[in-house]
Amino acid sequence: MLKLKTALLSAAVFAGSLAVPATLAAQAAPVVKPAAQAAVKLIGYTKVVKGVAHYRSVGVVRATMQIQPKRAGRVTVSLQHRSGTTWITDQTTTFPTNATGAAWAGLAQGNRKMTYRYVVNRAADATAGASTKVVTASFMVD
Repeated sequence: MLKLKTALLSAAVFAGSLAVPATLAAQAAPVVKPAAQAAVKLIGYTKVVKGVAHYRSVGVVRATMQIQPKRAGRVTVSLQHRSGTTWITDQTTTFPTNATGAAWAGLAQGNRKMTYRYVVNRAADATAGASTKVVTASFMVD
């Protein structure tokens, strides 16, 4: 890891010392908005069997979310259940995140032995571009 930091540091110094022609320097660089991102992680499960997280009760189901850039924003969360080979959306909610871009979602009620998942989308705004969809691992309540 130290070698990587050193290599990046020397490259940054080298790039900073390059001469830029006046014609290129006068042109405005295009504004590129970074994509809004979200990371979602299931927590509190007791075991994972064949890629499905298992919970003991509905009240302990929880998914933590972190949006990027880290600041207050809005996130859209959909709860889906599996029906055969397709996923059916049961509920979709948009709510604000805290000042550091974190939020969590739980399960208020649900059927035991049914496979669920959360689909999370960070709302686009003036700071970040459109968001990509993030899907959690499947989970069920035993």
